[in-house]
Amino acid sequence: MSRAQLTFTWAAEEARRLGGELLPLDVAPQTQGYFGITRRFPLGVILGISPFNFPLNLVAHKIAPAIASGNAIILKPASQTPLTALKLGEILKDAGVPAGMVNIITTPGKNAEELVRDGRIKKLTFTGSAQVGWYLKSQAGKKRVTLELGGNAAAIVEPDRKLDSRSGASRRRSAHWRLPQEKYAGTNLTHQNQPLHEGSL
Repeated sequence: MSRAQLTFTWAAEEARRLGGELLPLDVAPQTQGYFGITRRFPLGVILGISPFNFPLNLVAHKIAPAIASGNAIILKPASQTPLTALKLGEILKDAGVPAGMVNIITTPGKNAEELVRDGRIKKLTFTGSAQVGWYLKSQAGKKRVTLELGGNAAAIVEPDRKLDSRSGASRRRSAHWRLPQEKYAGTNLTHQNQPLHEGSL
């Protein structure tokens, strides 16, 4: 919960810094005293697709920046964990977020492809597997796309590291499953320069 609250706080702080820039254009004699002004404008409608792990935090990572930048969002949470997203939607409505700004749909992933291809949606943000992410990007047409895909989450154990009983494989495994939310994250690849502790590999 506290991480999701921080995500909304950080997004609100960033909303104050979306003003733009004033750029001097005096690169040639005829442009002396000229300035360029850049401004940021909302894109419009964003489609966010979030995975099953971290069902509150990764949903917040889609919704909070969209609100902060003045965009409407359609969020499709994972089919396995939609209730957290729906509850967050209720909380945002009660907090005064304008109607239509945050829209949460519960549908199987295959049905989301229609939204991915819809030209009225200006951006796709997807967190999940590489296979699905690259496929959705191929279907997204000219819209902007942000992909946060699975990785190896590598860890390197240096030779001078002092290991205790909580170090090594048991500690890496414990990072995968923890806390009351259903979530999966942790180190999938570990490199040690040399064996540091019997049984650590």
